[in-house]
Amino acid sequence: MFDRFQQEAIELMLIELSEREQQIFRLHLSGHKNQEIADALQLSELTVRNMLHNARKRIRKLWNIFMCAGGKC
Repeated sequence: MFDRFQQEAIELMLIELSEREQQIFRLHLSGHKNQEIADALQLSELTVRNMLHNARKRIRKLWNIFMCAGGKC
């Protein structure tokens, strides 16, 4: 799905997430549906959806900073 560079970059960015957000994001990246994640972690699907939304937002922001570090943006 991702090449090695992208995988390593995402792993570094995941450090910026809370432990619970990391769990949810990793399950999401491995293909689990929100309800499956909610059931596995004993959370509501709404909580999973909100946490994924916030995590994606932070990852996207970090990705943009990372990719623009060379001044190409």
